[in-house]
Amino acid sequence: MTIKTYILAPGSYGEMVADSIWMPKNGRIYTAGEWEKSGKDGNSLIAEKVAHDADGALWVIPVHNLYGQAVGKAVAAIIQQWNAITIVGDYLLPISHVLAMKTGWKIPEKIYSHEQALRQCGDALESRYASSQLQQNNATSGCIDTLWENDAVICARETAISRGLTIIDENINPPNNETLFVVIATTSKLDALIPLTAMTENKSSLVNITLPDRDGSFVEILNRLNQGIGGGPSSLRWLSQFGSHVKAGGAIHGTHLVYRNLDESKVTDREWIQFVPRWHRTSN
Repeated sequence: MTIKTYILAPGSYGEMVADSIWMPKNGRIYTAGEWEKSGKDGNSLIAEKVAHDADGALWVIPVHNLYGQAVGKAVAAIIQQWNAITIVGDYLLPISHVLAMKTGWKIPEKIYSHEQALRQCGDALESRYASSQLQQNNATSGCIDTLWENDAVICARETAISRGLTIIDENINPPNNETLFVVIATTSKLDALIPLTAMTENKSSLVNITLPDRDGSFVEILNRLNQGIGGGPSSLRWLSQFGSHVKAGGAIHGTHLVYRNLDESKVTDREWIQFVPRWHRTSN
């Protein structure tokens, strides 16, 4: 049986992760086109599909970037399906953005990329391409086919080369740029899915917290989570807060956190705290 693996687009950073951890090439489903046709938030659409797939499915999805911060819609979509999906792996991918065009070098009229890439490269774009219009899109590799000659795209070096583009700027990427990806699986089919993720680590925690509507509640909950940090600040990779804060019933809902290297077992007081289930690899 072929297992479905959802990835944003061919040549995307997500596909680089899938290749790096030796995930099967057959069964890959590229989601960018489906997102655009549906008119819905693509992350929510795919999270729902993975959660309820009768045969089980995998999803390779970015959740945090060192410069772009948390990928908010992705984490929110995962948390919405927390009772039917499980984190089974993660991977830190070095990111190397370039600016590329179909023709030779010129100042582009428009620059296309995902909002995360535009944010990560913001300093370089502001200093060198202030006259260019920045255009967000869901799948950078998907927009290359319709790219006009006067426009450019921010993409991976490998994508630019494979698609025959001319790289006009190799220095727009900030230093030490990396993105944390997680591999999500259908909880009811873990026995079949886990062997396909054997080459990954699994140290990421996605947390949803419901804040009591009182002063100091956020600090109180962070102190509880800090019980799982362990030996020092080096064991806390990231803490990213985002989400809508909706007051209801004396509580503020919708705050999500991304951790890496958090020992969830040491967080004993979990009132107001919800972890997305994580499969614990015995070798970690």
